[in-house]
Amino acid sequence: MRSQGVNALAERKTRGPELPLVPVPKSKVRPDDNLSRGAEFAGVITVFFLIGLALDLWLETTPWFMIGMFTFSVVGQFVKLWYTYDANMKVLEAERNAMSASSHKAKDS
Repeated sequence: MRSQGVNALAERKTRGPELPLVPVPKSKVRPDDNLSRGAEFAGVITVFFLIGLALDLWLETTPWFMIGMFTFSVVGQFVKLWYTYDANMKVLEAERNAMSASSHKAKDS
């Protein structure tokens, strides 16, 4: 009797906890990922704008460094977003192709 309980416990540890009410996430992207991305976008632009403002006040060239640093940060953030998006799409396409290939193999069998 005791050995059955030990075996069941060992089997549960290898399978992991059973949580039938917890939904399985459909995507690897966390929901808070977009919020942090937006905060980073705004923060980086603000920091570069303030650096441009400081340079303009120090060199008395207002508004050229503010405009330049702002433009540089916006372009940089969009380039970063594009590369991040592209990398995520490549991963998702690879997963979809792998699932498609495995379903075709299952149909052929």
